[in-house]
Amino acid sequence: MEQLNYEAAVQRLEAIVQKLEGGNLPLEEMMALYEEGSALAIGCARQLDAAQLRITELAEKGGQTPDA
Repeated sequence: MEQLNYEAAVQRLEAIVQKLEGGNLPLEEMMALYEEGSALAIGCARQLDAAQLRITELAEKGGQTPDA
C-alpha cells in the first residue's frame, strides 16, 4: 500500500467505513476492507503521534509548554 498523507488516509478510511456499514458485500471483500481500514487507522495514529512530538519539540525550543 502506498503511503498516503493524513487527509487522504482519513478520506479513504471514511469510504471504507461507508462500504462496510452498507453491508451486502462478500465476506472476502469485507475482510480485505477491514484489513485495509485497520492499516490506515494505524498509519493515521502514527502520523498524529509524529505531529504531536514535533509540536512538543518546537514548543520546548521556544520555551513554551504545549497544551495537552
